Amino acid sequence: MDPAALPLRDIHLPAPIGWWPLASGWWWLLASVMVLVVALALWRAPAGALRRRVDSWLFGADGLARGVFGVRRAALRELQAIAQALATDGNVHDCARALSALLRRIALRVHGPSAANPDERAWLAMLSSMSAAPLPTDLLDALRHAAYSPRVADTAQAQRYRDLTSALRPWMQRLRVPYRMPQGRAHAAL
Repeated sequence: MDPAALPLRDIHLPAPIGWWPLASGWWWLLASVMVLVVALALWRAPAGALRRRVDSWLFGADGLARGVFGVRRAALRELQAIAQALATDGNVHDCARALSALLRRIALRVHGPSAANPDERAWLAMLSSMSAAPLPTDLLDALRHAAYSPRVADTAQAQRYRDLTSALRPWMQRLRVPYRMPQGRAHAAL
């Protein structure tokens, strides 16, 4: 038989290897370059700029974080303002009123309308159940009359309210706030 007459074809090579999908070594290289770029950006960013941007993204008016972080942050920020106002002017009555209003707004924010008008003991029990940290023992005594009567507030010492505001800080830091809040969209507002 004549070899030229046989219907054989020449050797066919496979298609050239493409660049996609990448091998695992290239993925590791890309990931490490991205981590390096992010680390360099964080290192070069002005102090606090990234945190402010992330805070506005998470805790802004339409932020992603709901409930727990917004309530804690707003409460701690307001407690700091109350403590600073007490340190500057020493007005115990204003401090007692502001603390009472802050605690009532926190209770309303966490429990909704059911926390609107409890009696003193029920309000104190509700506040105690809202945090993993204990409430200051003299909270109810300090806020019972001083928030409503300037005469009673003037008899109290400013140091007692300074101690009370500093004792409320751990309570606010360990608030147990449900993820789904009973009210609308303003997550970070109290």
